[in-house]
Amino acid sequence: MSYEFKLPDIGEGVVEGEIIAWLVNEGDMVTEDQPIVEVLTDKANVVIPSPKAGRVVSLPWKAGDSVPVGKTLLVLDIGGGAAAPAPTPAAVAAPKPAPAVVTSPPAPKPAPVVAAPPKPAAVAPPPVAPPPVALDAEGSGEEAPDELEDETISSDPSDLGPTEGVLAAPSTRRLARELGVQLTKVVATGKFGRVTREDVERAAAEKKAPARAAAPAAPSAAPSAPIAAVRVGPAPTPDRMKLKGIRKAQAEGMVKSFYTAPHFTYVEEIDMTELVRVRTALRPLVKARGLDLSYLPFIIKALCTTLKEHPFLNASLDDAAQEIVFHKVYNLGIAVATDHGLTVPVIHGADQKNLVELASELADKSDRARRLKLTKEDFGGSTFTITSLGKVGGVMATPILNPGEVAILGIHAMRISPKWDEAKAIFVPRETMNVSLSFDHRVVDGFTGATGVQRLKELLETPELMMLEMR
Repeated sequence: MSYEFKLPDIGEGVVEGEIIAWLVNEGDMVTEDQPIVEVLTDKANVVIPSPKAGRVVSLPWKAGDSVPVGKTLLVLDIGGGAAAPAPTPAAVAAPKPAPAVVTSPPAPKPAPVVAAPPKPAAVAPPPVAPPPVALDAEGSGEEAPDELEDETISSDPSDLGPTEGVLAAPSTRRLARELGVQLTKVVATGKFGRVTREDVERAAAEKKAPARAAAPAAPSAAPSAPIAAVRVGPAPTPDRMKLKGIRKAQAEGMVKSFYTAPHFTYVEEIDMTELVRVRTALRPLVKARGLDLSYLPFIIKALCTTLKEHPFLNASLDDAAQEIVFHKVYNLGIAVATDHGLTVPVIHGADQKNLVELASELADKSDRARRLKLTKEDFGGSTFTITSLGKVGGVMATPILNPGEVAILGIHAMRISPKWDEAKAIFVPRETMNVSLSFDHRVVDGFTGATGVQRLKELLETPELMMLEMR
């Protein structure tokens, strides 16, 4: 008897999954709960087990295909009757499966061959095409100066002859013939070595003026050499990458958030010198437990205290009901950059965890995020997000809200800054760090956002106070 296993709902808001790798082949015998396929969703990489034991009859999808949730993923023969014919991808899903990922770009198409202008019979530099007319801000061409008017090459051979290789408009060439001026002997002052009407008129005037025997000739601008024509070959074919999975979800979420919530960003500098001292003292103790202690667990603890005192920052907006929802849990999303895009696993109940527990969970989720091993349990339910930009530097940023939240905190690189010491009346070096808090101005007003950041600053600058406030 055939059993069609359909792609299950593998996460909140997930509508499809991309086949990364099959862990079984057609004809294989599988047991119940045996891993059969690795699927990438817009949130995480998920390994799906077989719901039943049996023989694999058909794998209608290949690696790289996108399978909608609810469509047949594979067919099993679980015994008890004749197996039904295996479905094909066209019959299984309404949308046509996406083509497999191409690992190498397609061969570039040859560019159309552009015929070069005919060279004159005499041996001379080829005529150079005039520069393009500049475009204004609206994309239309600016009014051409006089020397660029009627800039087509004349078909009359008399326009060339002794003037070939000289950049000049037909009207300028005509004027030179009328005045008896040889263009090859005219000093060009126009753009790109172009001979202008004024150059021709000046040459004609100098030709008529009597020679000055005593006075030396006035220095003139050196003639600009004509610019050689450049043959442009076919442009390299650009690489393309399908927008899917985590990157697609990130793009859609950022657009939705940016065009829905009016963002306001508040930036502040925090003196981290005392916290550096505390971390330096605690780090060996944490290392003895096989972990490293970064500044992020301290920031999370200080932030949880801040959010409890400023509930508007740990809220969301119910548009349908036109209500502000104040959350009583403190689930912090931690943005992690991966080769596959930005992903945001969640530290659930961050206010209930100590520094060591936070350090352990952060290390675990960051590692699994980069290896695409996060599960759906690692996502969902976040009430506030932290994005750490310290490793790449920067002074400030304007983070975009995670959809469904009203605030996000960006933390930046630490640096040594000179600060005035009133007691010593000198500048002293201090460890400082900037933070950028973006919030939804529909829910959080500027005063609330600013006082929230100032409270966070107070806690981080005074670690002893932060320890007292920890719960």
